[in-house]
Amino acid sequence: MAYGNVNAPGMTPSEVAGEIAEALKGYLPASQKGAAGGVAALNAAGKLAQMPTAADVGAVPTSRKVNNKALGGDIALTAADVGTMTAAAIQAALASKVEMGARTQIPANADLNNTAYVLAKGFAVAANVTAATIKNCPVKSAFILDTFSSVGGAVNPKGAWCYIFQRLINVAGEIWVRRAETNGNAVWSFGVWQKVALGNYLSLAGGTLTGRLTAQNNTAYTTKQVRNVTLSTAAASGGGNGDLFFTYV
Repeated sequence: MAYGNVNAPGMTPSEVAGEIAEALKGYLPASQKGAAGGVAALNAAGKLAQMPTAADVGAVPTSRKVNNKALGGDIALTAADVGTMTAAAIQAALASKVEMGARTQIPANADLNNTAYVLAKGFAVAANVTAATIKNCPVKSAFILDTFSSVGGAVNPKGAWCYIFQRLINVAGEIWVRRAETNGNAVWSFGVWQKVALGNYLSLAGGTLTGRLTAQNNTAYTTKQVRNVTLSTAAASGGGNGDLFFTYV
C-alpha cells in the first residue's frame, strides 16, 4: 500500500499507517458475510438473507394445525369447534326450558286425572282463563305441573304397577301436591290435592292456632282424632258425623 502525500501534518508515515489499521478493525472481510462462522447478511429488503427455520429456533411451523385451524394467523374458534352451543342458541334454550325440560302447555278443559299427565315431564298453563277450565285442578290461576315417578323415568300409563307424585305451583307461589298410582292394568287412582304450608304451620311440639280449625267428618268414632265441638244453649242441630254438640244452661 502506497501512502503517497498524506495530509497529516506532523505525523510520520508509520503513525499514519497505524491510524489506518486501527480504523480498519471495525470492518469485516467480504468473505465472512453470510458464511458459516461469519456474520449474517441482509438482503435487499433489509431482512436476514439466511432466515432461520422454525426448527432452528424450536418453534412450531405455521403449517401446523390445531383442531384443523392453521397457525399462520389469528385463530377464531366457533361454538362447534369446542363442542358447545352458540350464545344465541343458549339464550333460546334457557327461554324455553324450565328445570331441564320443555314445558308442554295443557289445553283448556283438560282433566289432570287424564293419564297423559302422569308422564314424567313438565307441563304448564300460561293463562289464568285457561287454568279456570282445567278439571281436577286445585287452582284457577296459571301454573306449572311436574310429575315424579317411582320408576325414575317416563311412566307407561298401561304398564306395571307404580305410583307417581305430582307437584303443582301456581303464579301466586302456592304449592300443591298429590299422589296417584296404577294397578298395572291402566287403571289409575288419584289422591286429593293438598296445599303445602310454607312457614305458616303449627309445630308438632304445640302452639296456638290463630284461626278456627275444622275437623273432617267421618264415621271412625273409635279412632282418636280432632273433633268438631259445638257449645250452645239451644238443642243440638246441624253438624256431621263425628261432631260433638253440648247444650248447657
